[in-house]
Amino acid sequence: MPPKIGTFITVKVLYPLPHHQMLKEVKPNFLFLCCPGAFAVPFTIAWFIGAVAWLYPPLRERRIMRRGVGAMGTVARKVEEKIKRGIDYVIWYRFAAANRQTYDDKASVSRAMFDQFEEGQEVVVVYMADWPNRSVLYEASDYRPR
Repeated sequence: MPPKIGTFITVKVLYPLPHHQMLKEVKPNFLFLCCPGAFAVPFTIAWFIGAVAWLYPPLRERRIMRRGVGAMGTVARKVEEKIKRGIDYVIWYRFAAANRQTYDDKASVSRAMFDQFEEGQEVVVVYMADWPNRSVLYEASDYRPR
């Protein structure tokens, strides 16, 4: 006798694998349906934030080196900062922009480069003309003009 219209039908599935060749009743598993979707959105958001945090500093430096203006500056001080992963070597520098104001900024460098600088030493600074507080220490940059 065929089922009536509007009634539920129990479905049995034949699995194609050799050790599962039997008819089984399939019961919907709510956890399987909801959980992958529940983790997809937070994982995607975390991935996006991580990608932006990883890519932003080099892209910022590249933009400053391509569109920036050069100026002479001096090394204001050298600092060894203790952080979780070891020691961070920081060079603080000072420069005068075209608007006659003096700006300070810092650059994280390797130990070998840190040893090459002395306080008061002249350095080349590249900065954005419209935002002079965005600058790069040329000697510590990964980018060079062509």
